Amino acid sequence: MNLWNRLLDFLGRRVSEPCRTVPQASNGAIARIVLGLGNPGDQYRCTRHNLGRESLEEFSLKFNQKDELRLRFCHGCRIFLDSDTFYLFFPDVYMNLSGRPALEICEHLDSLKIAFELLVISDDLDLPFGRLRFRKTGSSGGHNGIKSILQSLGGREFLRLRLGIGNVGAKRDPDFVLGRYESTEEAKLPAVKAFVSEALDCYLRNGFEKAMQEFNGRSIP
Repeated sequence: MNLWNRLLDFLGRRVSEPCRTVPQASNGAIARIVLGLGNPGDQYRCTRHNLGRESLEEFSLKFNQKDELRLRFCHGCRIFLDSDTFYLFFPDVYMNLSGRPALEICEHLDSLKIAFELLVISDDLDLPFGRLRFRKTGSSGGHNGIKSILQSLGGREFLRLRLGIGNVGAKRDPDFVLGRYESTEEAKLPAVKAFVSEALDCYLRNGFEKAMQEFNGRSIP
């Protein structure tokens, strides 16, 4: 069974269409997986802590042709960009349990001996609203979702895309991250999500190094 069909088996969906090219990187065939962190449920929508999840949801709307996917701890979709295929996932557990879907994805891919890279998108208190940053490694920075993933994955590396939500230098306040945007922030939110979509498009097409060069240090236009 080839790499493509093994990946489809893992995701619980078989298709009869011809095989598409698996994304390539310098070290061989790589499956790119993107996980957008956020709390499930309508009561958490449009809160600062859900910026990662909702930005990835916005990005997924760009694709008319996509297959819906569902695992135990997350759901998502398979998207097609040019001749390549990518996977976007959204946790079905609360933020502080984000390690569960991350570990689930990694363990299944490991069992199938599929090379992959995982990019995790999260909100970040230490970046101004409207700025993003790609990072290869790092600590949790006090983010409970990233902390859960670090604990669950042990020493395994994963890539990060951090999205600023402001409050830089202020005391970490759960009411702030779980709160809704100020009116001035809300007015800029469509531009922020468009900016994130641009960055994700660059990452998926051109790889992580190129995305870092193009977007780190930039803010919304």
